[in-house]
Amino acid sequence: VAEHEGAPAAPVCAGWVGRVELGWPDGVPDGGRHGFAPAHRERLEAALPGMATRLARALPEGARRVLVLGFEELMYAPLRLATELERLVDGVETRFSTTTRSPVLAVDDPGYAIRSRIVFPAHDEPADGPGERYAYNVAGGGFDAVIAVVDSTADTPALHAPDGLLATLAAHTPTVLLAVVPS
Repeated sequence: VAEHEGAPAAPVCAGWVGRVELGWPDGVPDGGRHGFAPAHRERLEAALPGMATRLARALPEGARRVLVLGFEELMYAPLRLATELERLVDGVETRFSTTTRSPVLAVDDPGYAIRSRIVFPAHDEPADGPGERYAYNVAGGGFDAVIAVVDSTADTPALHAPDGLLATLAAHTPTVLLAVVPS
């Protein structure tokens, strides 16, 4: 993954992939699965405008539809980043979703909730072993950018592999940004 700030675009499938350093506050857990006290929430809330500003600066010029994609159980931090990004940037429509281990039938019909699915291999070395992972409503979603938010234990070579999540996302959107939250 190329660094976004000042680096030339690195072709990966159809889209460009870059990394955004969030400036995650030291000592703040990535979510409730590791304990999250009121003091953590206060520190996160104080840091959110700066993190959302970094994300906004990394978006391509003219981006209007942005998906913030969390990673399985890592939901709270990406959701808060998505809401802050939408609050901060006028004219940007932000959506939030997360990857999952659960396969769901996708039906490309306007009345069906799951219209598309992308499939990629697990990249976090899960205890239950390797297997397929999924993201829904990314393909055909018309997103100008997808911001993939993962924890540091999931920032593995498999994430960056030619068949990994980042390359799979890049096949469906012009820009993929990776933001890593420390585990």
